[in-house]
Parts: sequence; C-alpha cells; structure tokens
Amino acid sequence: MKYRKDKYGNDISVLGFGCMRFPRNGAAIDMRETEKELLAAIENGINYFDTAYIYPGSEAALGEILHKNNLREKVYIATKLPHYLIKSREGMERLFGEHLKRLKTDYIDYYLMHMLTDVQTWERLKDLGILEFLEEKKRSGAIRQIGFSYHGNSDMFCKLVDAYDWDFCQIQYNYLDEHSQAGRRGLQYAHSKGLPVIIMEPLRGGKLVNRLPKTALDIFAAYPIFGTPAQWALRWLWDQPEVTCVLSGMNSMEMVEDNIRTASQANVGDLGAAEQQMLRQVVAAINSVTKGTYAEQIASYAAYAFSEAMQPIAQRLATLRTQYEAMVEHVATIEQEHAGFKELHARRLVESVGHLMIGYLLAREASHHEELYAESATVFCQLAEGKIAEAYTRIMHSTAEDIARYKTE
Repeated sequence: MKYRKDKYGNDISVLGFGCMRFPRNGAAIDMRETEKELLAAIENGINYFDTAYIYPGSEAALGEILHKNNLREKVYIATKLPHYLIKSREGMERLFGEHLKRLKTDYIDYYLMHMLTDVQTWERLKDLGILEFLEEKKRSGAIRQIGFSYHGNSDMFCKLVDAYDWDFCQIQYNYLDEHSQAGRRGLQYAHSKGLPVIIMEPLRGGKLVNRLPKTALDIFAAYPIFGTPAQWALRWLWDQPEVTCVLSGMNSMEMVEDNIRTASQANVGDLGAAEQQMLRQVVAAINSVTKGTYAEQIASYAAYAFSEAMQPIAQRLATLRTQYEAMVEHVATIEQEHAGFKELHARRLVESVGHLMIGYLLAREASHHEELYAESATVFCQLAEGKIAEAYTRIMHSTAEDIARYKTE
C-alpha cells in the first residue's frame, strides 16, 4: 500500500475504505463478510475508514469489528456530524456521544461536517456553538482533525475552504465530474491552502463501471494498455498529487483485492497524454449517450437536491409536516407521468423527493426512530446512483404509515 500525508504528516493510505455500502444479508449488514473484507483491507495496509452517523448500521458494524479484533489503534476512523439535525449545542453533544458508543471508541480521528452546503449553513452552526464544541473536543483529544464533506459547485466550495481553519476536506470527484461539483478547480484550491483532499464517489456510485455505454467500453477495450473501467478511474485520481486518499465503497472481497492491487501500482504522473486523451473520449462517449435522458437528469440533480433539501431543516417542524404531506401527493403525481419529463420536471422531481426525505429525518429526530434514518439514507443513496425505481418503491411503501403517525401527533 502507498501512503500520502495529511496536514500534520500522518501517513494515510491512498485507498480508503468507504463504509456506506457494506455487504448485506437482506436488510441487515452481513457482519461475517464485512469482517473478512475489513480485516483483509487492514492486513494490506488500508488505514482510513470512512463512515457517517446516517449510514444505516455502518458505525456500529465498524466499531464492533475493530473492537473484536483489537484493531482500533491501527486505523483512522472518519465519521460525520449530521449538522442538518442540529438545533443546539446539546444536540451536538448527544450525537457525538452516539458516534463514540457505536464506534466503541473514545476519540474520532477525522470528524467531518456532513454535506456542508454553503457558508450560510456554517454561520448558522457557529451561532449554535459549533466552534466552541469543536475546539473543546479537539483540545480534549476526542476529535483529532476537523473537516467537511461537500456536494455543490466550485465557487461555494472555495468559500467554505476559507470559512474556517479546516484540517482536511472531502469532495465528490472522478473523471466524469472533473469540471462539476467542487471539480479540479476546487481540488487544486484546497491543495493550495494546505488541505488534504479525500475523494468520494470515484466511480460515480458504480456508474463508471456497471452503467457505461458500449461505445465507452469499446474505447477501453481498444486501448493497447489493459485496464478495467474501475482501474482506469482510480488511476486517473491517483495520477494527481492533490489527491490524498480515494474512498471506495468495497462490498466484495474481489473488489477489495482488485483495488488494493491497483493502489499498490499507481503513481503520480503515470498517465501520459495518450491516456488522458483516451479518458476524454470515454467522457464524450458517456455524455453522447446519456445527456438529456430522464435517468441522467435525475442523477445529475441528486447532489442539487442534497443542497436544496437541507435548507428547510432549521424551519419549524409544524411547517414541514404540512410540506411533507403536500410533497407526497406531488411525488405520486409525478411518478405516473415521469417517462416523458423534460429537464425542468426532473429538477422539480428531485427537489420534491429531497423535501420528502427531510420529513423522514425530522420524524426520526422527533421520535428517535432509528429505522427512519436508515430509510432516508437509503433513498438518498439510490437517488445519487440514479436508481429511481428503487427509491420510489421505498418512498411509497412507507409514506402512508408516516403520514398517519404525523396526523396523530
């Protein structure tokens, strides 16, 4: 395994283990298979494990496996504060305590503000006491480093980089998103400020492997140097010195072993002009087939929904309950007509589903009902991956029961 330095000179494996997509046995995490994969990853030098409060069962599974095998001190744990659920300093303390309990630890190595959307959101958190909270935790050793994860455009990302003395940041970045999201510009800006950059969604939720058009696959196959689509996508990232660690949501032993091999062979500057040109041709092939289609519009606006849907979280719960019911009806209507929708309709659809998910999040906050967290996180992931049918199935299955409960409160 190869390593790159964090802000303070610690070695971080260039391949990190993304813990959102652990193998599952039905609805539950397959602990036996997950343990095998995590142990193999650690044995081969992976030392960075990324989870989050809202990933269903992830923190608890990671904590249990590390504790059982006495491996906590051999790895770095990154997890995320769901700031969109925070209304007070007490709320920060409560959620942080839950992190530690689930992870079976007394400190977090890398602590992120999850899906920080804009400077205004950061200012709201400052008003709630986030600076004092973070400084106290860092002073006590309960938090070692502080960062944020981001879905949004490069302009706002650069503003957020300058809004606080961060230790690191995390962005969605891959060869298809080179000039969207934070993009190459954001990556290079963060690097210029001395920030290590952790990369998420290097394969676009599997799209750059499992959902490539035939024309893109033919380009890879015709290139004289062999590489799978996943290997080319990862090598493109590790070719860039500004990239510190690439997270991969590995959920099979085959995937773990293949990614470890690729990471051990990749170096900065490996890709020449010919390889870069080949990948640009792949991007053009992907865009020529998918641009303008309904599924692609949904996937493109998923990150937009994350940002927009988080904004109402500070509003009163009573107001959002009314919005929740209205959005349910709106989404049901759209579902019946979605096949012929144009771009504007696709945007409205994702916004509506985003607001619907906020209803789930707030319902959990009000009732401490863990399953609603899992439901909302699952649907968000499905939207981000363009799995519209699956997301709708989950939404419609649980909506009626949730509305009935709301009406009785």
